[in-house]
Parts: sequence; C-alpha cells; structure tokens
Amino acid sequence: MEIFKRYFFFVYCYLCTFRESINQMASTNWKIFSRQPYFDKNGLFISVVFSMPILMNCILMVGSWLYQSTQLMTNLKLAQLKEQLKKEKEIKEKTKPKQQ
Repeated sequence: MEIFKRYFFFVYCYLCTFRESINQMASTNWKIFSRQPYFDKNGLFISVVFSMPILMNCILMVGSWLYQSTQLMTNLKLAQLKEQLKKEKEIKEKTKPKQQ
C-alpha cells in the first residue's frame, strides 16, 4: 500500500510541475474537448481545477506520513524504555543479596 502512495505522490508532483505545458496544450486544442476556451494564458483555470486538488492530496499524504512516523518513533521509544527497565530490574535482582 505504501508503494502505491509513493508512486501516486510522485506522479501528482510530476503533473503539477508540468501544468504549464498541459495548459498550453489544452489552450491550443480546446475545441476538441470543450465548447468554451477555459485555458487562459495565465493558467488560472488549470491551477484551480487541476493543480489545487492534486496539491491538497499531496499535503494530506505528507501529513499522513508524518503522523505514521511519529507513531512509529513513539512505539520504538516505548519499547526501548521497557527493555531498559527490564534490564535494570534484572541487574537489581542479581546484585540483591540472597536471603537465607
């Protein structure tokens, strides 16, 4: 599942990088797929309709990855602390004088 997320993240970033080229191609060929020329010189339409949703998805993906990494680091630190307490307890039991 994570591989698909990474793949889509890079594809989305790639598409947003080349939105100007896509806008130019769409502005020259708008009669093929539209009744009105939505694609202007500044690229406002493609930015609002195409790039903003993609960038929002990318932001959500990065947020999800940050959340997952913080959860993983928290679990790792808890496991380290439990292991450290276990070792300290074993050391105390070994050094504790035996009662007869």
